[in-house]
Amino acid sequence: TVVDDAAYAPFAFLDANDQPAGITIDLWQLWSRKTGIAVDFQLMQWEAVLEAVRSGRADAAGGLFATEERQKLFAFSQPFFSLTTSLFFHKQISGIRGLEDLQGFAVGVVAGDSAIELIRAQLPTAQLLSYPDASSLVVAAVQGEVKVFVVDGEAGRFYLARYDQQGMIREAGRPLAVNEMMTAVRR
Repeated sequence: TVVDDAAYAPFAFLDANDQPAGITIDLWQLWSRKTGIAVDFQLMQWEAVLEAVRSGRADAAGGLFATEERQKLFAFSQPFFSLTTSLFFHKQISGIRGLEDLQGFAVGVVAGDSAIELIRAQLPTAQLLSYPDASSLVVAAVQGEVKVFVVDGEAGRFYLARYDQQGMIREAGRPLAVNEMMTAVRR
């Protein structure tokens, strides 16, 4: 049983037929064909993914980043993809270049995401607004519910292309981090 985020396109998501799809799913399907071991994919909200592996209800998380906290709980594979963690903001805000510019802003994040540790390391008192997945975080930003958010760049740009038809959201010029995506199992 491999679990992953249900709204983390283009890596893992439910397609138009409610079937698991995306780059990570494709990699696991290739692994399944090569090993002959069937994979049961279960896509869910990100926090539930982490809990399913942590509790033993799932064998592996399809793809996630190693953080200090996660390394206490999980054993990781070799990296198979590099991704950025990026800062996005409403176009009416100027002067946003990095985390150091976020004092006084409520920052949107995906619940359980590695970005939380990243933000807390530099801004321990930052007010974080949690959303269940990247899709709902981007929708909230486009609707003006949150003016600043941190999410994996590739997923953020994917959902902005889908939901930000007015071009309301900008991405900071440099990523906050470059992370290696890996599979993880319970330690």
